[in-house]
Amino acid sequence: MHGQEYLPRTRRGEGLSWLAAGTQLYESCLRWYLPSTSGDVTASTLHRLGRDSVTSLLSRIDEVSDVNRAIKIMYDNDRRE
Repeated sequence: MHGQEYLPRTRRGEGLSWLAAGTQLYESCLRWYLPSTSGDVTASTLHRLGRDSVTSLLSRIDEVSDVNRAIKIMYDNDRRE
């Protein structure tokens, strides 16, 4: 099956969001897989937590990169002297 035949048969969206009750189904799955939570974990809460975690990690990567860059500059300067 070529792309022109395949693409029209694909879903309209990703994950469960394309289903009419996709958000409710996803949140039901969250309650099933995360039973230790108080049931207040929603799809948007989990998404926000993931997004915030990625932002924090990227910030930390930038910090480490800056330190590594500074060390390299100092090392290169020492080698030239």
